[in-house]
Amino acid sequence: MDLSNIEPFLEDKTIFITGATGFLAKILVEKILRVQPNVKKLFLLVRASDTKSARKRFNDEVMQTELFSVLREKIGANNLNSLVEEKVFPVAGDISFEDFGIENSEMKNEMFKEIDIIINAAATTRFDERYDIAMNINALGALNVLKFAKRCENVKIIVHVSTAYVCGEGKGVITEKSFILGETLNKNSKLDIDVERKVIEDKLKELEAQSLTTKEVTMAMRDLGIQRAILHGWPNTYSFTKAMGEMLLGHLKENLQLVIIRPTIITSTYKEPFPGWIEGIPGDMVVNSILAAIRAHIGNQYSSSQEFIYHISSSGRNPLKSSDIRLFMFHYFTKNPWINKDGNIIKVRMPTLFSSMDSFRKYISTYYWPWLKILELANLLSWRLFDKTYKDLERKIDMAIRLSELYKPYLLFHGSTVKTEIACPARAIKEGAKGEEKLIKKTMEETILVGDDLMMGPPSPVIPPEIVSHVLECVDLCDGILRNLFLCLQINDMEPFCQDAIALYRQCAERRELRQRLQDSEQKLGMSMPLDQAKERATQLESETTSLERLFLQWSCALIETITRRLILASGFEGIGRRRLEALKGGMENRKKDEQAENIPTKK
Repeated sequence: MDLSNIEPFLEDKTIFITGATGFLAKILVEKILRVQPNVKKLFLLVRASDTKSARKRFNDEVMQTELFSVLREKIGANNLNSLVEEKVFPVAGDISFEDFGIENSEMKNEMFKEIDIIINAAATTRFDERYDIAMNINALGALNVLKFAKRCENVKIIVHVSTAYVCGEGKGVITEKSFILGETLNKNSKLDIDVERKVIEDKLKELEAQSLTTKEVTMAMRDLGIQRAILHGWPNTYSFTKAMGEMLLGHLKENLQLVIIRPTIITSTYKEPFPGWIEGIPGDMVVNSILAAIRAHIGNQYSSSQEFIYHISSSGRNPLKSSDIRLFMFHYFTKNPWINKDGNIIKVRMPTLFSSMDSFRKYISTYYWPWLKILELANLLSWRLFDKTYKDLERKIDMAIRLSELYKPYLLFHGSTVKTEIACPARAIKEGAKGEEKLIKKTMEETILVGDDLMMGPPSPVIPPEIVSHVLECVDLCDGILRNLFLCLQINDMEPFCQDAIALYRQCAERRELRQRLQDSEQKLGMSMPLDQAKERATQLESETTSLERLFLQWSCALIETITRRLILASGFEGIGRRRLEALKGGMENRKKDEQAENIPTKK
C-alpha cells in the first residue's frame, strides 16, 4: 500500500491512541515514529496508577520489544530515546471510566486543546471474557472515547478498531453495513444495552450473596456473557460487546467524523518494520489501513454525518482459507524442520482439518473418549491408582472442546467480507494526490484488500482440475486415502509434499490386495472343494468371527461401544472374517448355479 501521501500529512499532528500497550497499538506507534518523527505529540492511554507508572509500563512493554529494533538501528538508541521523551506522552488511565479516570488535570486540559486524531485500539479480545469486563471495555469504553472526543476542541476524526466478526456466523457476502442501535442478529429479540447492564448488575449481586470464590464468580460471569451473546445471535461475548460498541458510536456520534475499521484475525507483521513480529491478517497491514483511512477522510469532501466502515481482510478474488494456512504450516515446517534435543529432525504431518463441529466431535468420541472411559474404569478397579492421569486427560479433552466452541465462528467462517457502496481510502488518497478530491464508489472489491499483497495465487496443479473432478467422482478406495492423495497433488507442485499421503495409499493398497487375494481364494474353494467340506468350512469361519466379535463386545460392555467397533475394524474382522465367509458362500452358490446349468450331479 502506497503511504507516501500519509507521511507528510502526519506532520505536526497530535494523536491520541487508546490501548497503547496492546499488540496493534504498538505497531501503530512504531510506524508513526518511524515514518514521521515530526509528529507533534502522541498521547497514549496506559492502564496505570499514575504518570510515572504509565511511563515505566510503556518503556517496559512497548519500547523494549524487538518491534522497535529497526527504528533503533536507523536513528540510534540515544536519538530514539530523545524522540520518545519529546513526542510520546503516556497517560495513566482506564477506558472503562469517564474521561478515562485521568487525574492529571493539566495533561487532560492539554489533550482537550491539542488532539487532532483519536484512534481507539483498546479492547479485551478474550472470546469468553467476563461479561462485566467485556461490557465496560468493548462497549462502554467506546462510548467513553466518544464522550472524550466531544470535549476536544480540534478533533477531526475518530477511528474505532472493531472486528470483522461482529457479523456473527454470517455466510455469503458480508457487506460493510453499520448497526442500528438495538439490532440483533437472530431478529427474534430486541437488544437494550441498559437492560444488559442491569442483567450484569443483578448477577453480580446474586453471586456476592452466595459468598463464592473469585474463580467461581469469574466462571459464572463468563458463562453469563456467552448466554447473553447467543440469546441475541452472536457466538461469543467478544463479538457481541464489540457490536454494542459500534452501535453506541454510530447512534451518538452526531457530527463527529467516525471511521470503523473491521479487521479479521490479526497476527504477525507482514513487512513492517520487519516480517514475522508477533505477540489472520498481518498487524502492519491493519495499521496501514488505519492511517490510510485517516488521510482519506480528513480534509476531503466526506459528510461528517455519514459513518464509514472498512473491512480489512483478504479479498474475494484471492481469499486466505483455513485449508491454505494448513498447507502453509506443513510446507514451512517441512522446508524448515524443527530439531529435537537429540539433534534429530522432527518430521511433521499434515494437520487434521475439520469441516464442521460434528466432524470434530466425532473425532474426539472416536479417538479420545473411549480411552478416557477405559482409564476411568481402570482407575476405579485399582483404587484410584491412575487418578492423576485420568483427571489430567479429562481436563485436556474438556479444554479442547471448550476452545473449539470458542474458535468455531472464526475457523469455520463461511462469509466473504467485501465492499459495496462506500469509498475506498486507498483510492481516495491516490485521487487526492492528482488534485481530484472526490468520492469514489464501486460495487464490489473496493475495500483495502490487503490479502492480495500477501498471497501470490495458487500453485499450478500437477493434475488438471477437469481430470481430477472426474477421477474423484469415480474412486471410493481405501476410505478416501486416494482422494486425499489426488487433492494433495492438485494443490502442490512438488511431490515430496505428498509423501505421507503416498505412503498411506501404498499401505492401504497392499492391505486391500491381501484382502482381495483371501476373498478370491475362499471363492475358489467354495467352487472346487466338496460341498460338505465347504459347508463345514463356512460354519467354522462364521463361528470364529462371531466368537471374536462376542468376546470384544463382552469385554467392552456398553460403556466403550465406540472403541469396540474401532478394534473390530482395526483387527480386520470385517475384511478377513465376514468377507471371507461371504466369498466362500458366494463360490458355493456359483458352483450350484454352474452345476444346475450343466445338469451335472452334485459331488459329495
